[in-house]
Amino acid sequence: MMEQGKCWNCRYFSRYYTKETTRFRSTKFGRCCKAGEAVESNGGCERYMRRERCKRSETMLRVCLGDILRQLKELRCILEEERETRDEDGK
Repeated sequence: MMEQGKCWNCRYFSRYYTKETTRFRSTKFGRCCKAGEAVESNGGCERYMRRERCKRSETMLRVCLGDILRQLKELRCILEEERETRDEDGK
């Protein structure tokens, strides 16, 4: 018999959170999208399917963030040029 996994690691589990002053705190409960009811995060059932994790290397994240930063710099230059053009036309 295959061992059942815990709900907290199941793709159908959506954890509940409570709002605090400066952050959200995870609770011990969540909703099972397959069963359609609230369940404990440490529970398990026959519907369990392991949650797939996004596997991105630190290098790939750095490349993506660098690309985003470059795009933001380009937008900033465009906006500054437009502002300078407006200022020159307004004088």
